Amino acid sequence: MNERMFRAAVATSWAFCLFCVLALHGFAQTNSEILKRKISIDVENESFEVVVRRLIQKEDLAFGLEVSSFDADRMEFFPYPFMLKDASNNTIVDDEWLGYHFPERPYKFINRFTLKFRNTEVQTVIDELVKQMKNYDWELADGVINIVPVKGRDKRLSEFLDLQIGKGFSLQAGDPKTELEPAIMLNMPEVIQFAKSKRLSILCSFVEECPKCSNVFDEDLEVQPMRLRDMLNRITRQKRGAWRVIISESRNPNSPELLELDI
Repeated sequence: MNERMFRAAVATSWAFCLFCVLALHGFAQTNSEILKRKISIDVENESFEVVVRRLIQKEDLAFGLEVSSFDADRMEFFPYPFMLKDASNNTIVDDEWLGYHFPERPYKFINRFTLKFRNTEVQTVIDELVKQMKNYDWELADGVINIVPVKGRDKRLSEFLDLQIGKGFSLQAGDPKTELEPAIMLNMPEVIQFAKSKRLSILCSFVEECPKCSNVFDEDLEVQPMRLRDMLNRITRQKRGAWRVIISESRNPNSPELLELDI
């Protein structure tokens, strides 16, 4: 390699390293800004579903939840997967709707939450939310609040979220949100193989219970091959809302447990 080519290669390498450092610094700053952002919430004796819905809709926070085996009832800790928008693509922030419990899911919540904060940093609010959940800790990953068990953590869920997914996928702005579920199931054979190896039934659940809401993506979604947890965070960072994984009782006699991915 002559001297000119060597210098060019060195310059290119330094430029690439500088880009990586700046990109990582920018990402860290983004997380820091989220944690220090001031938000408000005033709820008393409310379900996890309602509390998280308010934080998603009013404060534009995104969540990921790995459910503890101590809380394996599939409805107790359920974050709505999508940020809901009306037909004009405006985020729904109506207080009456945000406190609504869907009548087709009558349920007596065991865990109730009281959060009263005004112009308080996100980190303080989420610390208190997770403290009241009792069995969990949390971290911010790729702009998404990941809530993980510290008590009753099912090793199978940890292994599931650590799966290396070998194929990505993309969806375009204007595609129906219901395309997300088949995109995941058709492009992730690792998910199916894992469920079979653990003798689990599997359900990839897309939830849409707001018929008046916009049901299409408002921007392109591009997902590269990566670890499943990172992929779920990447999807949720863009679509907003939440993801959840849980192992609960199954109605399938050949597989007594159900692995459910809500996204």
